[in-house]
Amino acid sequence: MKNIKLYLAVFIGCLGLAGSAWADSGKDEIGDLEVSLFLGADNEADAGSKAKPATAAVVKDLQGIEGTKFKNYHLLGADTAALLRSYENWARPLKPSEAIMLSFEPVGKISGKSIKLALELWQSKKKIMKSSSSSLTVGKPLYIKGPAWRGGYLIVRVNLVKLR
Repeated sequence: MKNIKLYLAVFIGCLGLAGSAWADSGKDEIGDLEVSLFLGADNEADAGSKAKPATAAVVKDLQGIEGTKFKNYHLLGADTAALLRSYENWARPLKPSEAIMLSFEPVGKISGKSIKLALELWQSKKKIMKSSSSSLTVGKPLYIKGPAWRGGYLIVRVNLVKLR
């Protein structure tokens, strides 16, 4: 009887070690990505009641980019999502709506404070943009001019907040 208990204890211990060895390292969080959605327009476009004016820093960034120079900018929403090592991740800046979503997945290793990501912009469950290798650096946002929307244009700001 003592031998059975000993064998059982060893067997359970081995299962515990095997389980930790089989942990999925692809689910490791390697950083945080903030996705913000703006509406840029030359007129008073219908940004909705929850929209806020864009900050001065964002306006300055957008005014310096060809194709995103507008008189008015409104923040429609934002989402911060964990960046997983080997999995596709999703950000929904218009929570709880899924009208505009961004999928992102690492396609390379971390290099200093930078990483390459595959990005896909989705509108109403249709992929409208794909980038197979966008390089993002902590604190240096990427701006993507999206489709026409409510009398202006959607602009997506993708900011790598931190890498672990």
